[in-house]
Amino acid sequence: MKLCGKGHDNWSTWTSTSGKVKKYCKTCRQLRAKTYSERKKNARGSHTDKEFQEKLKKYDRCPKCDRKWEDIPSSKGSARYKITEDHIIPLMRGGSDDIDNIRPLCYQCNFKKGHSVRE
Repeated sequence: MKLCGKGHDNWSTWTSTSGKVKKYCKTCRQLRAKTYSERKKNARGSHTDKEFQEKLKKYDRCPKCDRKWEDIPSSKGSARYKITEDHIIPLMRGGSDDIDNIRPLCYQCNFKKGHSVRE
């Protein structure tokens, strides 16, 4: 079996919004999720779900792609979400988890953005 760049052979697949099936290393994905959780736990500031819901009321569409929330297809898989919490300055780059550094983005824009600091 083919190994990932870190030497693991624990592969799975996901289907992109365009319908293309792509492979990923499950071990690496789990390590990234653990790193993110630790980074979020140790970040300055925090916000509640209620604060995010209040902020979300100010938006009728994704501020990046300008599509109305109802026009965005739900994500595939078990989560089935449309709206994500975006850290404007990513935690990886020293951003806080305070509500002032959070904005709603559709999941497609947020995933494309990655760790960049782009508007």
